[in-house]
Amino acid sequence: MRCMSQVSSFTNSRRVVAIMTDFGLGESDVGVMKAVIVGLAPDVHIIDITHDVPPQNVPSGAWILSYGYRYYPKDTVFVCVVDPGVGSTRNAIAVHAGDWYFVGPDNGLFSYIYAEQAVHAAVVLTNPAYHLPQVSSTFHGRDIFAPVGAHLARGVSLHELGTPADPATLQRIDVGPPQRQGSHIDAHILHIDTFGNLISSIPLSIVP
Repeated sequence: MRCMSQVSSFTNSRRVVAIMTDFGLGESDVGVMKAVIVGLAPDVHIIDITHDVPPQNVPSGAWILSYGYRYYPKDTVFVCVVDPGVGSTRNAIAVHAGDWYFVGPDNGLFSYIYAEQAVHAAVVLTNPAYHLPQVSSTFHGRDIFAPVGAHLARGVSLHELGTPADPATLQRIDVGPPQRQGSHIDAHILHIDTFGNLISSIPLSIVP
């Protein structure tokens, strides 16, 4: 039986890369991303957060990520792809916030992270040395986010990955505050879970 000190030593010796996408598991995309990561950082431990974010639903992905990221070890690299703007002018970013690193599109996917954690540094991923040699216009998860996540897990400095970004300029989801009118509250549904529960933007403080 492994004692707790041995467990801690094992955990701390391997960096974690946690992946979240809206790809599903019916195609090869998730496996290809993992292959890229392991090819560059063979000692990392990969955890699948989920690959069932509703397609292109950034608010849902943001909520799913926010629900569990705190339980991951310090210095975990989160590689997150819910990216309806892939191929457009939206930026690809890496962010050091709290005790963790987040890699993905600058489209609000990390909104709750910014709200809950201090953002120590952020970069736009402009350094092609840390991308795959050929970058497609539609699969940045494979060509940019996976290799960048692997390099971060190997210990590459965030600042080597690209151009510094002002954290205040990073995209955030703007659902607006809930509005109460008598016994009615107008708000937004952020996520519908597997059991059909509706996750809303209503804080407990205004619930009757």
